[in-house]
Amino acid sequence: MKRGISPIVAVMLGVAVWVPAVTWAQVNSGSTGSDGALIVNTSTNINMADHPTGIYNYTSVNIANGVTVNFTPNAANTPVV
Repeated sequence: MKRGISPIVAVMLGVAVWVPAVTWAQVNSGSTGSDGALIVNTSTNINMADHPTGIYNYTSVNIANGVTVNFTPNAANTPVV
């Protein structure tokens, strides 16, 4: 005896079609974006001398896999924020 699709399978298929494939989270960091985007594809050193407070305001941060970013301390030796 052949039966049609079960109600449970029908609901699961409906949910699978309805749920978006990719979702992105957005975070509001409060950044002014004044430092532009930080895109690092090779290991690099950032000199903090021009940021005496240690506060950076990037629009976005993209660091490639396996890449190291180091910071040379400023005169006040503030933390990177």
